[in-house]
Amino acid sequence: MLAALNREEPDRVPLFEEEVSTKVLSQLLGIDSGSNYQGMSSLKAKAKVGLDGTNVAPAFKSSSEFLRSIDDERAVNEWGWIVSRKVSCGYESLSEFYLGGYLDTPEKYGDFPRPDPHDPWRVENWKAAKEAAGDDIFLVPNVGGIFDLSVHGIGLKNYLLYIHRKPSFVEKVLRDDANFCIELAKILIDEGAEVIGVYGDMGEKSGPFFSPATARKMIYPRMKEIGDTIHKRGALWMLHSCGNVAALVDIFIDAGIDALNPLQPTAGMRLDMAKAKWGKNLCLMGNIDTSWTLPYGTLDDVTREVKDAIRVAAPGGGYIMMSGTGVIDGKCKPENFKTQIEVTKKYGTYPIQLN
Repeated sequence: MLAALNREEPDRVPLFEEEVSTKVLSQLLGIDSGSNYQGMSSLKAKAKVGLDGTNVAPAFKSSSEFLRSIDDERAVNEWGWIVSRKVSCGYESLSEFYLGGYLDTPEKYGDFPRPDPHDPWRVENWKAAKEAAGDDIFLVPNVGGIFDLSVHGIGLKNYLLYIHRKPSFVEKVLRDDANFCIELAKILIDEGAEVIGVYGDMGEKSGPFFSPATARKMIYPRMKEIGDTIHKRGALWMLHSCGNVAALVDIFIDAGIDALNPLQPTAGMRLDMAKAKWGKNLCLMGNIDTSWTLPYGTLDDVTREVKDAIRVAAPGGGYIMMSGTGVIDGKCKPENFKTQIEVTKKYGTYPIQLN
């Protein structure tokens, strides 16, 4: 993992996933789907199915015990998301389905207590994850988001309107989020984290949510603060940003990110283009299609797409195999995910022999 993240050639293309559903893990391991392959136990399960690295989320207290009740069907989490108590979204680390933003005005945001990066639960969660993983799988703790967790608390539509109508409010939110990321990153690096993850879904399929000029003015300074802090402590960092964010990647590079995922192929994030434009500056992660190939494609479809990704992005190092948006219920056949892993191990050994 570290060799690839440093844009060097490892012995093999690493396999990484942020999310793998309990259902997929259970089916691949031949275990009853009711088994509790969640939380810390899922780390061992991910290693057993063949992954080299995965994400853990001490920035996000998703357990129901941390929710504030609104009524029998809805609750609010620590980031101000209104979530369903009845419906699961299929993600391993986020069981409750997102319904909307509770902090939809600056006044509500101001009155709502900010998540505390120094909450003892977060470092204990990280320590427990390290102990559970052992040497079997490489862990990347996520420290929050520069355009993600608070966005959902406010509501995406509201947030984008506030960028233009109340820019000072948005700048305060961005400062709050950056400070949270920085403080939690310091704690986790001091506790042994070598790579830090940051959320930042800044686009949809057609392009970014805002112009590059807006990103340069408002997002970049906070990202740079986060990156500088992480690098000064000797760690690397990866940014998760779904959608077509091609117009923003140069800004991300200037802010100092070391890796970018998931390079969503259905949003136009072509791997050959990414390798040619940014491969000298970034480790590229992902690009395996979760809209068709993994959920509906044949084993041959998966094999072809994985081999193409290795052929295009792996030579010279700096590529990590990963799905386009996560291996979750309804978005991946277990046998297709297994094939993704097996094909990577077969053809991803250096020197790459695919033509």
